[in-house]
Amino acid sequence: MPSRTALGVVVLMVLTAGCLSAAPISDNPTSSDDTDNPSSTGDADELPDGDEILDRLTDADSEPEDIHGIRATTIDTGDEVSTATYEVWERPPAEHRMELIESDEHDEFDVLVSNGTSIWMYDETENEAVHTNLGFAQSDLDSMDDGMFEEMYGGMNATVSGTETVADREAYVLELTDDGNDPVYETVTVWVDTETYYPLKETSESATAELTTTNEFEEVTIDGGIDDEVFEFEPPEDAAVIDSEDFMPEEFDEIETAEENVPFDIPEPELPADEELQLGSVMVQDSLGGTSVTIQYTSVTDWPLVVSVSDSQQDSGLTTSDETVDLGPVEATVTELPGSEAVMLEWEQNDLTYSVGGELDTAVLVEIAESIVE
Repeated sequence: MPSRTALGVVVLMVLTAGCLSAAPISDNPTSSDDTDNPSSTGDADELPDGDEILDRLTDADSEPEDIHGIRATTIDTGDEVSTATYEVWERPPAEHRMELIESDEHDEFDVLVSNGTSIWMYDETENEAVHTNLGFAQSDLDSMDDGMFEEMYGGMNATVSGTETVADREAYVLELTDDGNDPVYETVTVWVDTETYYPLKETSESATAELTTTNEFEEVTIDGGIDDEVFEFEPPEDAAVIDSEDFMPEEFDEIETAEENVPFDIPEPELPADEELQLGSVMVQDSLGGTSVTIQYTSVTDWPLVVSVSDSQQDSGLTTSDETVDLGPVEATVTELPGSEAVMLEWEQNDLTYSVGGELDTAVLVEIAESIVE
């Protein structure tokens, strides 16, 4: 579980809509050697209440002044495990820096820097930098964090099972379990620093797919001081600098008009007559990773159907289910979207990624998808 402000940075990384990946820039030395061996289990009579720790995690006033360390992110889908390691600097509530050390796959960025008013994301391989002005106040970011935290963790049952050692620091082991109210996660375990109540490690299991995500500090220094220039960024003189406003989506009323602005054919699915679906809008989104088109169809139930196609190589991050359905020449992954009754089918064909989703019966979505497949 990232801190409140870290959650906000994750949201903003998505909003930048660019595929990036850069040279490490060293700064303040890191103390604390990396170890991750469980230690004591703790006396249950001396352990704090789980809800008390959860409240401290959401309290901005209890955050440390600064954090610097090496943090690894591991994603396990059951079939594949990938890990990326970053050096991170944080100065809550608004200043953050992440630099990629190593990754099993090409990451979206090598350097990410946020100073509270803007974000830089830099890809050394492509020598491209994307700059984003946040355009809203810190209070808005805090409100966004509160809503996201509540959506992801609110209502889960919290217990403390003991203490363990993470990155040479003692941590409470906070267990969050499903409360039965359609949670995003089946279980979440957070190792919370006993001195500062900062999360040192977190492992979450998806409630809708075989997906386990772990974020863990291998080394960390808390309140050791960080120089101001760490949260500044100047792209190399020969880098391509792109403003994220250049990637604002463009809306069209007709598929034919939108198709004139994209490098591929936009599908026009056959719609079931009994659903009374009508074309709502066509959105075209350009990014460093490619072009995507999203078609929204409306009915009496508002937005029951969304069809998309993209030539981007980026993973949507949603299709983590092992369930598939046969569409003839291709197979589609079937994913139940968390927090809703919507289902999404996603497949690849002819170097394009397609998806069909909405709050319709899966059988209906399969028929719509089959009308798109060549």
